Amino acid sequence: MRVAVLLADNCLQIEKHGSFGDMCRNMFKETNPSAVVDIYDVIEGHYPENPMEYSGVIISGSTHSAYGGDDWLQVLQDYIRMMDRSRIRLVGLAFGHQIIAQALGGIVERNPRGWELGWQSFPITSAGGRKLTDLCSWDNRKQILDLLYFHQDHVRQLPAGAVSIGGTRRCAIEGFVKGDHILTFQGQPEFSSEVLEHLVLHHAGPITDEDHMNIMRSIRKPTDSRFIAERLAEFFKYE
Repeated sequence: MRVAVLLADNCLQIEKHGSFGDMCRNMFKETNPSAVVDIYDVIEGHYPENPMEYSGVIISGSTHSAYGGDDWLQVLQDYIRMMDRSRIRLVGLAFGHQIIAQALGGIVERNPRGWELGWQSFPITSAGGRKLTDLCSWDNRKQILDLLYFHQDHVRQLPAGAVSIGGTRRCAIEGFVKGDHILTFQGQPEFSSEVLEHLVLHHAGPITDEDHMNIMRSIRKPTDSRFIAERLAEFFKYE
């Protein structure tokens, strides 16, 4: 299996964990050690010449906003639309989830409810569960998904034809499926608790001491990151 990661943040580097791209690669190879994972820095304009040579493409997280005005964001959205037309298997994580939604006609904006930080749990919708089961051998008994989160933007409106997989009280759309070729998650299965702790301390907006204590306590809870990595491999193998 060969996977391309489109790195959407070339500034963030966390000691022992690397970039968002490194974290995506490490997550995927932990459950698929024989996979080849190539990273492309899309901010510098680097893309796979032929994405159809890959089993699938992952768009990473980022500290940038999908609705920013930088030229590279427009190029990335054009590339997403090309992959959608070609029905290339595509996964979006966090920022990746948002930029895919926006590129295909959805609406992304600053969440008026503020940051969603730390460990969060949400129920899978029945429609989303059926799509996930079809695409990536989702266990029907997996009706609650636990992941780590770090975002203040959100998808307010889905693209036409997309099916939400569920939401939380703070973020109504925590992921979606479109057709048989696009799968996204607002949560970040590639994150460890150490990564999220670093981001909360150095990159989140002002938070109270009480909120900080609750976030730090929450990120020690177990997550479904490994389960998601296994499901992504199944998704990329889907016929």
